[in-house]
Amino acid sequence: MKKSFDMVICGVGGQGIILISNLVGKACLLEDLPVTGTETHGMAQRGGSVEAHVRIGNIFGPQVPVGKADLLMALEPLEAARYAYYLQPDGLAVVNMAEIKPAGWKTSYPGKEQLAALVQKTGAKVLADDFTSQAKKLGSVKVLNTLMLGVAGPFLPLSSGSLVEALRLTVPEKFFLLNQRALKWGYDYSLPRKEEWRG
Repeated sequence: MKKSFDMVICGVGGQGIILISNLVGKACLLEDLPVTGTETHGMAQRGGSVEAHVRIGNIFGPQVPVGKADLLMALEPLEAARYAYYLQPDGLAVVNMAEIKPAGWKTSYPGKEQLAALVQKTGAKVLADDFTSQAKKLGSVKVLNTLMLGVAGPFLPLSSGSLVEALRLTVPEKFFLLNQRALKWGYDYSLPRKEEWRG
């Protein structure tokens, strides 16, 4: 891997942002890779914005500097636009395009094309889809986080085996198989796209 790999994970409270960062951290430890990170919960329990930073192979502070993220993983499109400034021009944004409107929202929600354009403005590649719908098809919207970790998986400096093992060590046994299927679906979704971009 290159000297370091920085990622920012964002979404709203209840989407499992912190679980994603914990899984990546455990996978790093399984591969003996140095890792640091930090998280901001904000009004997480009320559906507010949540962000987590993970720095792999990093020897400096735990927060990703502005404009330096290799990867932005956004579980909600408005949050993708909100945190796009962390991306570097040759980075990647993995974005779930299923919107979550805050309780009491009275103004019009920004158009998805408008939000995607704000992310693309950074110069980064964007891999966007309605991943919430696929999580539901697999059995539960609660596996959106592991599904999106799978989508990001081929771009991380980690093996898929380490991510699966981190999952096994983290989630309760009765939920492991469902989450494993979500992780695999995401990985299979992304791998051909990575090869296409590489070519």
